[in-house]
Amino acid sequence: MPEKSSVKSKNADTAWKGTNMIRTTDPEYSFTLLLSGFEELTDEIANAFYEACDDCTLAISCGLPEASFTRSAPTLKDAIFSAIGDVRKVGPGIDVLRIDCDSLLTQAEIARKIGRSRQRVHQLILGGDFPPPVRARSSGMSGQPLWQWSAVAEWLCRHELAPDSLRRDAQAVETINCVLDYNWKSKHDGPLLREARTAIAGKRTA
Repeated sequence: MPEKSSVKSKNADTAWKGTNMIRTTDPEYSFTLLLSGFEELTDEIANAFYEACDDCTLAISCGLPEASFTRSAPTLKDAIFSAIGDVRKVGPGIDVLRIDCDSLLTQAEIARKIGRSRQRVHQLILGGDFPPPVRARSSGMSGQPLWQWSAVAEWLCRHELAPDSLRRDAQAVETINCVLDYNWKSKHDGPLLREARTAIAGKRTA
C-alpha cells in the first residue's frame, strides 16, 4: 500500500448546512478530487481549505494531493461542481486535476460495483448485447478485458437492472473528467491540443 498522509479539515458528519443551521434533505455523495498546486500538507494549506471547504479530508497519496468529500446535494454532479468551485477558492495555483475514479473495470470489478456475483456478470456479458470491452489489460494483469463503466451503467439501466441514477452519475463523472483533462491539456500542451483538434475535426472526404 502506498504511503498516505491526511488531515481532516473539519468533521463532516453533519446533516446541517450554512450559518443558519438549516437541515438538508439532500442525499450525501462521497468522492475524491485529485489536486494540483501544493505538495505538502502544511498548516497554511489545511487552514485555507478549512475556510473554503470545511467538509473535506486532505491527503497526499503517491506524491499527489487529494481532497475527499462527503457532501449533500440534489445529485452527484451538483456535489462535484460545488466542491470544484470551493477548491478553486482556496488560493492561487490550487486546482482540480480530475475526479479519482476507475472508468475502466474488469468483470470482477463490475460485479463488486453493482453488488452481484462474478458468475452473474459473466452471464450478462454472454447475453448478447452487453457492451463490448474497450481493451485488455497488460500481460501483467493476465490480459483481463476492461469495460467502460459509463457504457455498462447505461446498459444496466436500459435493461432495468439498476436505477437510472447509476447511469446518470457514471456519465456525469466521465464528462466532468473529460472537461478537466481538456482544461489541463489546454494549459500545458496547448499547441499539440490545437493540432490534434484540427487533425481530428478535419473535413471528411466522401
